[in-house]
Amino acid sequence: MKYYCKIVYKDKIEPTVYFENACREEALIKFKELMDKFVGENEISGIFFGKKETGAS
Repeated sequence: MKYYCKIVYKDKIEPTVYFENACREEALIKFKELMDKFVGENEISGIFFGKKETGAS
């Protein structure tokens, strides 16, 4: 499982941030750190946290 975060600004979408080799709890901690950094920033219209299956197709 690979966890990721995507930050959407009013005029652009930032490249996806992947939390490599992180379990769910570690990924959530890193996500919270990002959230703390961006709280109150008026240019952000959305922040998405997700997971992607990895391994055999």
